[in-house]
Amino acid sequence: MKKIYTLLFAISFIALSGIAQVKVVEPTDFNTDLNGTEVVVNGTPNDNELDKVLWLIRTDNVMRELKCRKTEVDVLTGTSNVTCWKLCPTTYDMAGANPIAVVSINGIEMVEDLPGADGDTIKSFAAHYKPNGTDGCSLFKYEWFDSSNPNQVVCSVMIRFTHNVNTNCTASIENNAFENLKIFPNPAMDYFTLSFEGAKNTSSMSVKIIDVLGNTIYSKSVLNENNTINTTSFRKGVYFVAVYDESGTILKTEKLIIR
Repeated sequence: MKKIYTLLFAISFIALSGIAQVKVVEPTDFNTDLNGTEVVVNGTPNDNELDKVLWLIRTDNVMRELKCRKTEVDVLTGTSNVTCWKLCPTTYDMAGANPIAVVSINGIEMVEDLPGADGDTIKSFAAHYKPNGTDGCSLFKYEWFDSSNPNQVVCSVMIRFTHNVNTNCTASIENNAFENLKIFPNPAMDYFTLSFEGAKNTSSMSVKIIDVLGNTIYSKSVLNENNTINTTSFRKGVYFVAVYDESGTILKTEKLIIR
């Protein structure tokens, strides 16, 4: 089974004091908080679409505006997906087209409000996924964060879509071809080195640096065995370094912190 790519990390969030909990629940079960857990949706390769609806419930009196960020953690080539948050986009993303993205429509990032009292509920989230005849599974991470601060995550959930008949299916499988990929220093200040020591055909690879909003802030089309990238123009924060093959398929992604 061909993977789009593997994230070798659980995308972490900054635990800031004073952030109150927002529960993630099934519409039929308000008592079980799914925040920080994995939810499995089962199907077959021939299903037209698999989907998961979740509600967010506030447990305090703090007003907040939330955006939703989707990350393709381990996603199969040929599948497609779309995320509803406040509104539903009409166009599905092919796997790998937008591996890290804030849910947007026509370039506008969708925002949902929790303006009232304890128990207010947002009912607009739904993850939609099309196997498109592919046998296997895909894993996504969804994070909800304060609209003014993408690092201020208030809740998150993993959703695994399984549609495997003949394929053993587990997510986050190490790609042995990239065991020698190293990023150092990390955290970085003025620069970092992207190293493929011992790897072959690095000239057919390219790299992009993506911020937490899904924007590409740096790209390089041809790589060497060791690549030094200047970061003095980057803002401090969390980024993702994505390595692509010649066809544009993401091979591996690593988290980068710039201080």
